[in-house]
Amino acid sequence: MSQNADAGKLPGWTLLVSLLGWVIAPMVLWAYHDFGLSWWLSVPTAIVIAVAGVFLERAVERKYLPSRISEIHAKHDGIASVQALDGRIFATLSDDEMATLNFYRDQGRKFGVSVCIDNDADPAELARAVSREQTDQILKRANNRVHVLVAG
Repeated sequence: MSQNADAGKLPGWTLLVSLLGWVIAPMVLWAYHDFGLSWWLSVPTAIVIAVAGVFLERAVERKYLPSRISEIHAKHDGIASVQALDGRIFATLSDDEMATLNFYRDQGRKFGVSVCIDNDADPAELARAVSREQTDQILKRANNRVHVLVAG
């Protein structure tokens, strides 16, 4: 499978993997019934097979679909884009810079990046914020600065 043309597409045979657990589980139930075995054995066995099929499907997807994190990291020009934000005033960041900052706030540890924002805002007001958006608005009003630390 070529990386460029087929990026984000799964090979055709993976559809069979997704159906595997859901086809085999009822077959096992039917077979146990035909052989006169107890439902106490057949139902847990069918459940295990169905769950194993889900895990198998997830493993195939993880192997063949590109990593979303690596796409975002590459899109943001690696660590250089977040390093450019070091020392900037938080309220002056553009939408693209905020997207980069938020990505590295959430995923930065995987890339050896630590992002922090000075906190000169009222602690009581920050404590009342219930979402990241509200917290960001409070930090922007206080003209806080962004600090980026890169390990290594």
